[in-house]
Amino acid sequence: MKQEGSIRSTAYALAGSIKESYALIKDRFINPIRGSYFAKESDAFPLPRLVLSSESALSFYTNVAPESEAYLLSRKEYWDNRYLFVALKERSFQEAYLRYDVFAYRPLLLRNGSSFVLNPLDVIAIYRDDKDPRIEEAINRLEETYR
Repeated sequence: MKQEGSIRSTAYALAGSIKESYALIKDRFINPIRGSYFAKESDAFPLPRLVLSSESALSFYTNVAPESEAYLLSRKEYWDNRYLFVALKERSFQEAYLRYDVFAYRPLLLRNGSSFVLNPLDVIAIYRDDKDPRIEEAINRLEETYR
C-alpha cells in the first residue's frame, strides 16, 4: 500500500496483493456508524429498505442472525424522517422495529439482486471490537478472506 497525495487529500493505492494491503490497513479501521435509530416496522413505510447495513449485512456474510433488520440511511433521509424514530429505551417488546444506520461517509455497496449490501470491510470495521463470542468468531471467519 502506498500513500499518494497531499496532507489535505490522501489516497491509498494497492501496492502488492490484497492480503498484503489488508494487513497494512486493518488496524486503521474505525466504526463508520455515526448513529443507529429504530423505527416501528408499521411506521417505517416512507423509509428506504434498499441497502442492508450492520446486523443484516453481518447476517448476509456469516451465520449470525440479526436482532433486527438493519438498513442504511443517508443523513438527509434521517433528518427528513426523524419524527419516525424512537429511542432504544422506548422500544416496546410487543412490536417489531427496523434499525437504520447513518454513516459518517458514503460506503461502498455491493449489489445483491434488486437491493444492495454493505461491503465486508465496513462490516468488519463495525464489529471488530464487539465482545460477543459469536460475533468475534464470525468476524474472524470473514477476515480470513483477506488474510
